[in-house]
Amino acid sequence: MNSEMMNEIRRSLGWLTALGVLMVLLGIAAIAEPVIATILVARVLSWIFCSLGLCARSMPGNLADSKVSGSCC
Repeated sequence: MNSEMMNEIRRSLGWLTALGVLMVLLGIAAIAEPVIATILVARVLSWIFCSLGLCARSMPGNLADSKVSGSCC
């Protein structure tokens, strides 16, 4: 690795450590309360899929733009 890459890693080390600690705490909470964790994961994934669906509709070349018979939209 070159020195520029090492400097970038050193500069980001605080954020990486904080993110790691946050992930461990969220994992412990998910183990402690699996029902709540399941509901939260389902909600987060549904928001992600909805936002990706809206982004895909606005992209050129999606299925809604095609004139082929039998397209989904």
